[in-house]
Amino acid sequence: MLYLKKIKSQLILLIILSSLDILSRIGLIPTPVEFTSILKSLFEEYGLFSVAIISFAENIVGVNSYFPGSVVILVAMSLTTGNLKMATLTFISIYLPSIFSHHVNYFIGVIDKNKKDNSDVINRDVKISHKSNGFFNWRLISFYFTTFWHPHFTALSCLASGKENVSYRSFIANFLIVSFTWNLFWGITMYNIGNIGNTNTSLLPLMYSYLIIWSSWDIYKTVTKNKQLKTKG
Repeated sequence: MLYLKKIKSQLILLIILSSLDILSRIGLIPTPVEFTSILKSLFEEYGLFSVAIISFAENIVGVNSYFPGSVVILVAMSLTTGNLKMATLTFISIYLPSIFSHHVNYFIGVIDKNKKDNSDVINRDVKISHKSNGFFNWRLISFYFTTFWHPHFTALSCLASGKENVSYRSFIANFLIVSFTWNLFWGITMYNIGNIGNTNTSLLPLMYSYLIIWSSWDIYKTVTKNKQLKTKG
């Protein structure tokens, strides 16, 4: 039961993903590819407002595993090629809602965290960096840079940050640096070279792998901690 409690967030996400996957396979809900076509139509009809709504939903943990908004967002940026003003407005419509979404993800993790466990490696490093580097934690920044390349994994990383007791001050400072950098990179890329997304590619296998690795890591930390406590005892 201790191990199940440690990976509660991952198990909930796995249940959500599996349920959506099964429902789409038996035809009760649209597949991710079908959703992509629907979302493209919404963008064409409602413009930047729909982009903002899609961006918010795309960045909510669990929802975004099935919701192919990232493809639509890439298309939205690619359609602004040659129109810098529209590209800027589109970028803002994408980025600002994502900030709110990842706050939701972070505080979901905060609610779920084990407040009695202050031995986590990331949390300990954050405390050290606060003493020496203020807001900025280079290890946390490195972790974010390796996962923020896609909104699906950004959401999971933000949720993990809240769960692992990363302070809000450290989270928001490091988050803004890395998320803006990645979003700007993709925005400029799509503005210059057009849509490079593959609408027929499902990220569900990658999401399952990410959650399994995350769960394994949490279980490993718990086992290691218990062994240390027994040794000390």
